[in-house]
Amino acid sequence: MKFSRVGAFFIVLASCGLANANVTLPRIFSDGAVLQRDAVIPIWGHADPGENVTVSLNKQKVTVISDSNGKWSIRLK
Repeated sequence: MKFSRVGAFFIVLASCGLANANVTLPRIFSDGAVLQRDAVIPIWGHADPGENVTVSLNKQKVTVISDSNGKWSIRLK
């Protein structure tokens, strides 16, 4: 499954009451990224420590809190 704009497929990054969350993704998640069908999709990045990060794709929505170093990761089905 190929997405022309990866940013459009999971830009629901929410913060814990902050309007300007500092959430970043690795460069691997960019235009032209390819996701394998019927496989678990790991998504990871950095945010402010303790930040709520929500990632959504199709009908899935997963929320995680970044650790004390600001790292976070989720797995989409």
